[in-house]
Amino acid sequence: MKNIALFGGTFDPIHNGHLKVAEVVLSTSNFDEFWFVPSAVPPHKDDNMFTFEERIQMIRLATNNDNRINIWEKDFRKNSKSFTILLIQDLKLQFINYNFSFIIGADNVLKLKTWKAYKELIELVDFIVVNRKTIDVNLWSSLDYYSKLSFINMPEYDISSSELRDMIRLKKDLSSFIPKRVVEFINKKRRS
Repeated sequence: MKNIALFGGTFDPIHNGHLKVAEVVLSTSNFDEFWFVPSAVPPHKDDNMFTFEERIQMIRLATNNDNRINIWEKDFRKNSKSFTILLIQDLKLQFINYNFSFIIGADNVLKLKTWKAYKELIELVDFIVVNRKTIDVNLWSSLDYYSKLSFINMPEYDISSSELRDMIRLKKDLSSFIPKRVVEFINKKRRS
């Protein structure tokens, strides 16, 4: 049985913080592979700067040297919202001998109750919570799904994709936050 860590998001754009999550999860956990799962139409965001195809291309550019990292490119709901429950159902049908865990940030632990069909979702998949060392995980111990959560401490990363989109609009230097090949892709897109 293969153990796969799934990391969903818009990755609009992918940045060094996302790559650090992959590095830490692969180095501290028992996963065979780490899959980036870009959402074509995320349910909680409406302001994508880059198309689904461009975001996949940027993830490829950022991760091309690690054969343990893959991209799940098959978001079949390009014209409707991408819900995690539908993704997990699809994957479990296609990959019967795979065990999937889904990565979320600490900021999503309480929001998980608002996710579509969350009770079914927590039965289908375990969650890896990327946590800042400053947050006490015992705060969540009363949640009915606490036993489905495992925690990995991450170093602080003080930039978000939304801040990076602002920097792109303002034509600021991105090289401290985004891999070089992705910066080149973005700069090329800026010029066109």
